[in-house]
Amino acid sequence: MQFATSSDGVRIAYVTIGDGPPLVFASNIFGDATSYCCGFPFGDVPHRLAELGWRVVLYDQRGMGSSDKNVEDFSLKARVRDLSAVVGALRLEHFALAGVDNGAATAIAYVAENRESVSRRFR
Repeated sequence: MQFATSSDGVRIAYVTIGDGPPLVFASNIFGDATSYCCGFPFGDVPHRLAELGWRVVLYDQRGMGSSDKNVEDFSLKARVRDLSAVVGALRLEHFALAGVDNGAATAIAYVAENRESVSRRFR
């Protein structure tokens, strides 16, 4: 588990699985990257994607998992800041972006502001 700090000072926990081109999952309603590694809620999807040659990036939504829990702002803008923090911590200049549940809105909002950095968008 590693940590990135969003522009409003919230620490966001994240994990990476595999090597290759990065595939970032905008955090979803479940929000716990540790759970992904243990098979919930997507089973072994992150590991299968890693086996296909992706570097899968998962992070804990603010207020959940290993990310800072004492936060007040859960807005879409705050979630985009968190995604930006993780992308920045990993120094990703170009990556594929996926969003599930409320992560889909986060991914769309991120792409609207950072179109040039996203190589693919998964739905």
